Amino acid sequence: MHAMRTGTLASFVVLLLAGPLDTHGDEPEERSARGVEGQRPGELREDNGLDMELVWCPPGSFAMGSPKSEVGRYPEENQVRVTLSAGFWLGKTEVTRSQWTRLMQTEPWKNDPKQDPNYPVTSVDYEGAVKFCSRLTDQEQKAGRLPPGSEYRLTWEAEWEYACRAGSRGRYSFGDDDGQLSDYAWWGGNLNASGNHPQLVAQKRANAWGLHDMLGNVHEWCGGAFSAKLKGGTDPWAKPRGSNRVIRGGAFNSSRARDCRSARRAVSSAPGGTIGFRVALSSKKPAKAHGSPQPLPTHKRAVLGPGDKRIEWVYKDQNNGKNSGWFKRNDDGTWTENTGNGECLFEERERNADYVLLFDRKRKMYLRCYDEHVDILNSSDGEWLKLYDGSWAKH
Repeated sequence: MHAMRTGTLASFVVLLLAGPLDTHGDEPEERSARGVEGQRPGELREDNGLDMELVWCPPGSFAMGSPKSEVGRYPEENQVRVTLSAGFWLGKTEVTRSQWTRLMQTEPWKNDPKQDPNYPVTSVDYEGAVKFCSRLTDQEQKAGRLPPGSEYRLTWEAEWEYACRAGSRGRYSFGDDDGQLSDYAWWGGNLNASGNHPQLVAQKRANAWGLHDMLGNVHEWCGGAFSAKLKGGTDPWAKPRGSNRVIRGGAFNSSRARDCRSARRAVSSAPGGTIGFRVALSSKKPAKAHGSPQPLPTHKRAVLGPGDKRIEWVYKDQNNGKNSGWFKRNDDGTWTENTGNGECLFEERERNADYVLLFDRKRKMYLRCYDEHVDILNSSDGEWLKLYDGSWAKH
């Protein structure tokens, strides 16, 4: 597979809970919440506290991926038919460093040789991008600017390509001619003129819906995990398994025009100086039915109490290989998981005498703690995935 890879294969699940909101600086005057539905493709809204412009992308169907006849295509782009049942708003540009700093109060790119508040944010991992969206949702809800039942989030891969194409069917949103790419994108072909670093957003021509920098400048994180086979159908949201995440769009250092095509897919598991993201706004998608945990064994279990801060576990995988890690409850009520490949954050949604439930938008995880072991049970879209048994200790 030709997809870009950075970092290492990570744990059995990567989830993130946004931390507590802590914004500083002057807030714009409060505005009343506008409805979440747009009226026409390319319609603009700018009613959030970061003065972020969003573009309406209506529901519709399209051919995702590339036909076998497309010049420069890769094998993982096999074409499928996709229908998006609901529209969504998408950032007119990638999230800028100024917008990130106003909300998150950090500068992950601070060691970059070139600095500008209107460069796209970089050096943010997938979890950080999700956290930004969650904090923005929290901020806008508190200010009364967020439409009821809606949220800010990352786009799913199908939504990203749909918005990038904006009704087009060619190699690029503007057609098939590589010679026009520099009019629409910062990429390796104009690297000498621009410099080997991200560029100011919205300096290149927009696509038919008014979205800038969908091609080039920086890769963009998409929601869900990377799969070598595209999934078609209605609302094909990728299950968030593993740490390999989809990135789209190409970047300022993409040396080949083919790597900035609308159908080009890449993958990363770590942050980098060429990866950023843009936010989507939509109604929250109804969660699919999830089963409850199966009946518990009758032997005595160790109930987790407020003072229990850490659970250590080991298990044997299908190849009889031994794995280990730990869960730790944080002071803010979230959980941190470590498997030796990095740390991940979880939201605690439920606690009772039988289990602790951890959750993100697409998956549930149950922790069942007994005197002699801990069970970790993952559920996604109602499917029980795997049960891990191991020893554990409280600290």
